Amino acid sequence: MKRKIILYVIIGTLLISFNLQPEEIKETILRPVFQFGGLNTEPQMQLNRPSDFLVTNNNEIIISDTDDHCVVLFNTDGTFIRRIGRKGQGPGEFIRPIKVSLWEDNLLVADSGNYRIQILTKSGECIKTYRFTESTLLGLDAHVFFTKQGDYYYGTNGLASSHLIVHCSIKGEKLEGFGDIFGEKKFYVDMSTDLIKKGKIPNRYKNKVIPVVEPKSRSLYCVHCSIPVIKKFSSKGKLLWEKHLDFPEFAQIKSNWIKLNKEAPPKGSYNLEYWADADVNKEGDFFLLMRGSDQMTLLQISPQGIVSSVYRGVKDKISLINAINEDLWAFGGESHKF
Repeated sequence: MKRKIILYVIIGTLLISFNLQPEEIKETILRPVFQFGGLNTEPQMQLNRPSDFLVTNNNEIIISDTDDHCVVLFNTDGTFIRRIGRKGQGPGEFIRPIKVSLWEDNLLVADSGNYRIQILTKSGECIKTYRFTESTLLGLDAHVFFTKQGDYYYGTNGLASSHLIVHCSIKGEKLEGFGDIFGEKKFYVDMSTDLIKKGKIPNRYKNKVIPVVEPKSRSLYCVHCSIPVIKKFSSKGKLLWEKHLDFPEFAQIKSNWIKLNKEAPPKGSYNLEYWADADVNKEGDFFLLMRGSDQMTLLQISPQGIVSSVYRGVKDKISLINAINEDLWAFGGESHKF
């Protein structure tokens, strides 16, 4: 069954300057001013499992749908434009696309199941394809971030690299690395099931990160998914600051993770993740979407690493966010448990 799709936009709320002292956190309730979608829409408008989306300056919403193996375009008024691609290995076809971006008005799509990046026109014509140099990269649910210059950053998960994040050209050439991994680099996936059953966090969890690049300075935010730590690096790889976060929700997220793993089959385990998504606006303010709560919970962090605001919103298990200009767009639907 198609998953419920709802896109919310909250206008004029996120870009207010609070002039807060360090550690003083303002809490704000967000209410949607516009929404569209749902199960009762036309089939062509329904999404299966959205993995990423962006809102363009031309009032378009571009979405990668992992389980439908396609890219879907809407106008910001909710009007359907077109679907691009289908499941397959040919030009303009996808297997589990996980990231979509724009480069010179063309689409950049991280085609995870085919281990490649595809460059396409908005009408769906494939212009160029580049293979990922690391065949293990996207099959392991790594996070990828495209810049407007066409290069990209990806979280290594500690596989075949001593860095948490690697920066590559569009052709897949490795340019530089950011941050040291926990433990030693591996060339295989260490499931660490016994450790997880004991409620311990293995290195492969600690090494899973979300990279987000600030557009002006090209500084890099590094979000650890399974430990409440955020780091910021300069464009040259220097660690600018490291922030350890402590919120009441974290204890409940970890407690639920321990409980689920105790009830799981002997060789099965569940992931521990504190964050569902992250984004940065043009001013360099960083937004983190918390995972594990029915109610949307969003943190705003200044470029200096100060948590200035907590935003709480709709109870729809928000899984994706996009901060553009003075708007916050968010995708909501049922959680997808593996």
